[in-house]
Amino acid sequence: MAPSLLAALHLGIPAVLAEGFFAEVGEPVHLESSGTWARALPRAGGWTLAFARNGELHTVPLEREDFGVFSLARTEERALTSSGGVLTDHAIKRCPDGTWLHVATGTVEDDSDSAWAFRYDADLELLAEALIQDRVTEVPHHDPPVLCSRLGQGPAFPGPEEFDPSGDASFLHLDAAAEVAHTSTLPGDPRASGSSLLTLPDADRTVYIGYNYRDTMHVLELDADFEVVSEREVLLLGDGLRAYWPQGLLRVGEHYLVAFMGREDMTGGGDRGDVFLGVFDDDWTLLQQEQLTDFGWEDGAMRPWLARRGAQLLVTYDRSNQHYIQELTLDVAALDITDDPGDTGQNPAELETPVDTGDTGEPGPDYPDSGATGDSGGAGTSGSGSSTGGGDGDADSEGCGRRALLPLSWGLLGLLALRRRRAVAD
Repeated sequence: MAPSLLAALHLGIPAVLAEGFFAEVGEPVHLESSGTWARALPRAGGWTLAFARNGELHTVPLEREDFGVFSLARTEERALTSSGGVLTDHAIKRCPDGTWLHVATGTVEDDSDSAWAFRYDADLELLAEALIQDRVTEVPHHDPPVLCSRLGQGPAFPGPEEFDPSGDASFLHLDAAAEVAHTSTLPGDPRASGSSLLTLPDADRTVYIGYNYRDTMHVLELDADFEVVSEREVLLLGDGLRAYWPQGLLRVGEHYLVAFMGREDMTGGGDRGDVFLGVFDDDWTLLQQEQLTDFGWEDGAMRPWLARRGAQLLVTYDRSNQHYIQELTLDVAALDITDDPGDTGQNPAELETPVDTGDTGEPGPDYPDSGATGDSGGAGTSGSGSSTGGGDGDADSEGCGRRALLPLSWGLLGLLALRRRRAVAD
């Protein structure tokens, strides 16, 4: 007799999808760690979890014991920043040379009026830091997307009219000292806050995706000068659900993977919701859409992130100021994962060894993509959904710096799969 649903969940049996782009989909795993901005970063020989707590960015080794079974090496946890607890929102990406770029926003005098940039070496040791926006109250700094590739290294911020799609955004090009060298203009639509940036591996193009308080995801393709080459509107979810925060963005072969949030489109409810994962072809046609969580919006998740090593895909997010992770196994044949050098922010011809996807990897098999964009942010009714300082005890931390801070048997597997399946867009 097949085990009951609850028994199988207790045993940690993963859902196996009979078709599509995912061979296995694991259940949400609570990492028993407090804070926000959970970002899995692949390191040589393993994984590191970066996360925010008490206004600083921390890291701790992330240890995998089995499929969907993870733990944190608590004794090796350390803080990367020492700002006096003023940092609220975070974005971190790996650069083509294996170093890391981290941008954080926070409050000096008024709500989220400032931004800082940090550069780390491959071992996440500090190389340089700089205050890149100082008490600039007219710029909404919440949830900046970050790019670190051969086409640009730095964050994007919306213009003063944050919710006006006609207003231009700005991309701040950072130098080796983490200081602003010059600025480029980006379209105001999609909204820069909560969007994602990803450089394509085989062309001088950057993908820019986001939302602007509507039902569709806006997809732009930019040239080397950040001029718009093409744009599309992609409908997700439907059925009265609002999709937002496409924070996790990966290029895998000829496909895109996007982790985003969805929830009932109710006013005044904030940005908590459920995590969804979409697979798109090269023309941004939606091929498959999975609902990964079933938390609901009252006690939902926030700030999703994607990271990949080969066929292993990790989705991380926070929920009520606690960190969660889910593991998936990609269908290698369906996604055509071969020795494609992927996107490191360099042209494949410039690389001597294959790498994984994303614009944040270092050439070489030990340095696959750090995942997604490191970007985060929202299209929620509060204007954002990040924490108010990455605190570890406030389950209501939705305001993105809105407060000032101080210095299975097969039958069972089929049921689980069915619960997650969502209709594929026409």
